[in-house]
Amino acid sequence: MRSFEFIPHTAEAGIRVRADTPEELYRGALEGMAEWLKPGLPRSADRRERMAVSSAFPTTLLTDFLIDALTRSQITRTVFFDLEMHSLERESLDCTLLGRAVDDFDNDIKAITYHGAGILEKDGGYETEVIFDI
Repeated sequence: MRSFEFIPHTAEAGIRVRADTPEELYRGALEGMAEWLKPGLPRSADRRERMAVSSAFPTTLLTDFLIDALTRSQITRTVFFDLEMHSLERESLDCTLLGRAVDDFDNDIKAITYHGAGILEKDGGYETEVIFDI
């Protein structure tokens, strides 16, 4: 099981993501970002893009992943809403992003911040908060 919910943040938007596994947490964060960019977009993929991300610290890998996915979204005009995880290590991941081409985004994200970056183990699962600079 995974879930996300929008959380209030001054001059920014954020999501709180909860999941049973780290892989599902990454999926939930990507899904939450997609829902912000284009609410209600059908989840049938017509685009796939392989992506590898390395981070200097384990606490920033998720943020670096989302920054890279957001950059690819803006360049290719694609909303990426799911992924196939090939490997997930402490400071790196390899995955294939699944998404759908769009003409435009309903909401913009200028950047993903490192504010509060990290993943917590909580209640037998995992939780994180992601803050979008909008």
